[in-house]
Order: sequence, then structure tokens, then C-alpha cells
Amino acid sequence: MLTVSKKIFSPAKINLFLAIDNLRNDGFHNLVSVIAPLAWGDTLYVTWNKMQGKDQLFVKGLPMKIDSNNLVLKAAKAYRKYCKFNGYFNFYLDKKIPIGSGLGGGSSNAVAAIQGMQSCLGYRLSDKITFKIAQQLGSDCVFFLHNQPIIVREKGDSIEFLTRNEIEVLKGKKILVFKPNFKILTKNAYKIFHIDRNNQHTRSQLIEKKLNQWRNYLTTKNIIQPYNDFNVTITSKYIALDILLKDINKNLNVFCEMSGSGSACFAIIDKNR
Repeated sequence: MLTVSKKIFSPAKINLFLAIDNLRNDGFHNLVSVIAPLAWGDTLYVTWNKMQGKDQLFVKGLPMKIDSNNLVLKAAKAYRKYCKFNGYFNFYLDKKIPIGSGLGGGSSNAVAAIQGMQSCLGYRLSDKITFKIAQQLGSDCVFFLHNQPIIVREKGDSIEFLTRNEIEVLKGKKILVFKPNFKILTKNAYKIFHIDRNNQHTRSQLIEKKLNQWRNYLTTKNIIQPYNDFNVTITSKYIALDILLKDINKNLNVFCEMSGSGSACFAIIDKNR
């Protein structure tokens, strides 16, 4: 049964651990990352469009470009294909997650659109089809199907769930998110990232070893030590970001790192502060 409107929370994400592996044949890099959702983000309102013969997206808050490449509109097109619904939707987005920040706003919005359309129509696609749509839309979209921290591998669509103990350590942590006054496009970040392909097999093993060390430190000491492979290349190009991160880490004595390819960063704040 069709309903008038649905309100969907569209959270931001941070990469607590991010290591870049080899370049794939499809042009993407394999990666290993621990991603966690935040209790902050955008809000998407989804309404069945009775009048217009197309999907429409309206945005308030932070400015963003709206065209056929927008992931919300792509999600609507894909969803309609699989559920064989002939109608269209209006999407009203209250945008708070900055574009080009590494916080996953576009991917989160796409998954929120899928959830909103399903609620409006009262028709839920199978988990397999929903996963397929998310996989086609973008690397981060698969993560946003799960409302919890997870480990992703390959192109971001191979998932491993964290243990209950690991999730308990992460749950409720205070996170300070901040962003300098510039954005970094993910495709540009990957262009300047270099991997020694002669040592590729060794690198894959080192990444898994580093992840295991990260997880062990999390469970034995209950401390999150953020790690991001992009740090060196991005901060060498964006000097202000390098100075900012070093200054915060040194003077405030907090764990501070970029999320994704930046430019947004986050600091993990002790509960007692």
C-alpha cells in the first residue's frame, strides 16, 4: 500500500582503518577497511510522485550538484527496474554531510533512498537484490545496508562482521568531525596514490597483518588507533591538512585521522573529557 511520505536518516561514516591494495582490472583498487556509521548525517524525505513523469530531488542545507549522476536518482532508477514499479518519487534532502569529505554522504543518501522507496511502496526487495543494487551504485553503498561497524574488502562489497566485543568497544565513542575549507575527490586521491606492484603479494599480507594488529589492540586495550593509507600522499599535497593533523595529535593528545580520502578528519575523544 502506498504511503504519502517517509523520513529516513542517512548517516555519515568514518574509516577507522583504511589500507589500499592492488589495482583491479575494472579500474578500482582492492582495499581493506573498518567502517563505522555516525549518529550524525543527512535526512531524506521520500514521497510518491503522483504528478510528474520523473524522479525529482530537492536539496536544502549544503549546496550540491543535481544531475543524472546523483546517486539518489540512480538508486530510484535501479529500484524501479527491479520492483517493476511504473511510478516516480520526490526526494527532499536535508544536506549536512559535505561533498568530497570522505564521509560517504552520497552513498548513504542512495541507500536511504532505497529504504524510503521500499517503505513508501510497502514492497521490500530481497536482500540479494538490494545488495546487487547497492553494489552497482558505489563502493560505500554496500556498507550502508548495515547499521553497524563492519570490515569491507575488495571493492568494498566483500563484508566481514566484527565480533560482539569489538563492536562494544566502538559503541558510543565520542567523535569530533572537522573539515578544512576544500574538498578532495576520491578519484583524484587514487590518482596520486602509488603502490609498488613488484611487492604486491607481500603488501596484501602486510595489510591483513596490520588489520589483525589493529583488532588486537582494540580488544586488549580498548583503544582505537585510526589508520589511513591515504595519509602520506594526501597530506603531502595538501600541506594545511598535514599541519592540522599533526597539531591536533600533538597538542590535544587525541587519536586523529582522515576519513576515506578526506578532506574531512575525525578525532576520537575520551569519554572523560
